[in-house]
Amino acid sequence: MVSYPQAWWIRCGAASAIVLLLCYVVWPYLNVHDIRVRGVFQESLHNDIEALIAPQRHKKFWRIPLGTLERQIAAMPWVENLTVRRMGLSSIEIRVLEQQPIARWHLGGTFMVHGAWLPIAPSNASDLPLLTGPEVYRDLVFNHFLSFKTQLDSLGISLVAVELAPRGAWELHTQQGFRLILGREEMMKRLQRFVWSYDKVLREQASEIAYVDLRYTSGIAIGWRSGRPSRLT
Repeated sequence: MVSYPQAWWIRCGAASAIVLLLCYVVWPYLNVHDIRVRGVFQESLHNDIEALIAPQRHKKFWRIPLGTLERQIAAMPWVENLTVRRMGLSSIEIRVLEQQPIARWHLGGTFMVHGAWLPIAPSNASDLPLLTGPEVYRDLVFNHFLSFKTQLDSLGISLVAVELAPRGAWELHTQQGFRLILGREEMMKRLQRFVWSYDKVLREQASEIAYVDLRYTSGIAIGWRSGRPSRLT
């Protein structure tokens, strides 16, 4: 004779088995209810993802190949990272992390925050700093741009362009409207000299500066918008 508690457990076990069996048999044939794309990214990437997943919206939930879908999205140029997973019994969630552009190359292509270069341009390419130099030194120019940017960000100065001349001379163009002439040697040491001078002396006169020439062993030369040059030691 089976006791009441034992009979209760048997009934629960049987009911669970039936539910699991139904899920196993029915679940693969359920239509997908929703495919959600999460993330903040530019419209072109969103359109590309939507075009890729559109045919999947009419498939049976369990027939959608998540691995293939993930590989196809990961291969898109602007995708840095993503996850694709099933949610419940009828939904799929796609979370996308987009590459963040930080600068553009004068011969085409875009540099990303994490250092990658892609041969494409975002919709806001014209708003990005322009890096110029011999093609063979593209990565060198970008790495120096990051170093220059770090120094100038501390002053609230933004770069709009970095130029490496064929003979190796560096010049920076700022959003504030003046140029920094660094020359070919000890660029970071010279830029640090400017940082000190700007913070201590030049900040209040920034709107009057046309260029700052740092190609000196000590001191700097300043060209004013009024046309008069001066030397600061």
